[in-house]
Amino acid sequence: MNTRIISIIFLSIMILSIVTPLTNVVASAAISASATTTNTVYKFYKNQTFFYYLDYNVTAANITVYINGSNVVTFNNVAPVAKINFTVNSSGFLFVNGTAYGTSPLTVGNVYAIVFRIANDTYGTLDLGPYYYTYTPTDGQLSLDRKHYPAFNETVVHLVLDDWDKNWDPFATDSHIVNLTIVAYFLNGTNMTGWILLNFTEMGTNTSKFHNATTLEDLVTSIPGLAVNPAILNEISCFEVIYTDDESGSTSSWIFDVFYTLGTIEVSTPSFPDELNITVIDPDANLDSWAYDGVPLPHSLIDVYVLYRDPISNALRLVDWEYAEEELNETGENTSVFTYIFPVTFNTTLEPNSTEDIYNGAVRPLNDRSFSINNGYLLIVPGSWLVIEYYDYDPAAGDLVLVANKTVYPEFYDTGLVVTYNGTDYTSDFSAPTPIWFTFNMRFNDTNLEDGQWDIVKDGPCPTCPCYDWRLYE
Repeated sequence: MNTRIISIIFLSIMILSIVTPLTNVVASAAISASATTTNTVYKFYKNQTFFYYLDYNVTAANITVYINGSNVVTFNNVAPVAKINFTVNSSGFLFVNGTAYGTSPLTVGNVYAIVFRIANDTYGTLDLGPYYYTYTPTDGQLSLDRKHYPAFNETVVHLVLDDWDKNWDPFATDSHIVNLTIVAYFLNGTNMTGWILLNFTEMGTNTSKFHNATTLEDLVTSIPGLAVNPAILNEISCFEVIYTDDESGSTSSWIFDVFYTLGTIEVSTPSFPDELNITVIDPDANLDSWAYDGVPLPHSLIDVYVLYRDPISNALRLVDWEYAEEELNETGENTSVFTYIFPVTFNTTLEPNSTEDIYNGAVRPLNDRSFSINNGYLLIVPGSWLVIEYYDYDPAAGDLVLVANKTVYPEFYDTGLVVTYNGTDYTSDFSAPTPIWFTFNMRFNDTNLEDGQWDIVKDGPCPTCPCYDWRLYE
């Protein structure tokens, strides 16, 4: 073969071996990109704003936005990350960074395809999409925190509205004034209607859940002629709160009723040194299901009396009288269980057989609160017992009434006392055979005795002798 021809063939092979890799390099340097959006439901609705963020691997690009194949707007020489703003106004017109799409508003039920074309003179073009959106207003849903509410003016009612159409700004917590319809249904089959405007605030950015906290009084009195009082509420079966979606025209409602309850109490047995713990179970005192309530004092009251009976005169003496000065504290946000603690002080100097009580013998009638001592703690003496009374609001009486009471006997522990009975030792070291009024638990012949008031008498032929005859009698 001619040497010249061989040289040409070899040169051609060398050129191809160089050009081919260069061609591959150019082809591999194409545009790559990604798109993210704040509109996670892929719906258009009125008064809406959302964004697309376009990120790509070139320093700048021209971006054209197409909707259903129509060129809406082009942005030239845009650096990443590009932010594209979409807005639907109150009339239903769609705008892309201020440029309108078409000459008419969006059509309910239609589907709209969004495509982003990213172009660079060196690296070519890339289309992101299509991303499909429907123009279908979302049906808002209204819910309340409870089906049953305590029948008091200050009872808190929490309303939550779930409506994507009202999520106007994905970067802010939106607020909207919403008109609700309130209907009262009476036991006789009739009903009355009212309306109330409430300000709902979004429960976080881009959540589309909106909250309002109002009172039962506000809801009930929105119906002309109604009020929160037993005479009216006893004639009503239930209430309905109705939300009408101004976008879709749909309605969402919630039905509730109101109630009263009379509380009950549980009481711990105090032992010195200790506290008197009182637990109140009262559902209608749970005025706010989203918060730790304190039972308001106008709706409840706790009295604690410390009493003893004089062993000489047999007169009933009032040692102390305390009442709850502050609100009872709920154990959780929605438990309807409340607690109150009275500090306890033990006095060992009281002479039980005295004709005077420790408060100068003043007669204190148990039904007169003006005689309450209420110095912030319970004074307990040997032989005393406690009477705890809980007063709750009774709608039939229209006032506080006594609904629960407990009697408890404090436990005293005197390590000096020695009493032997049937081989069981109980102990003290008294210096004289003076009767002592005492309260304690004892066990005789494997039988549990109830708490009670007992005289423990040290007796025998000689008070100073080492052996005594201990007698226990009620």
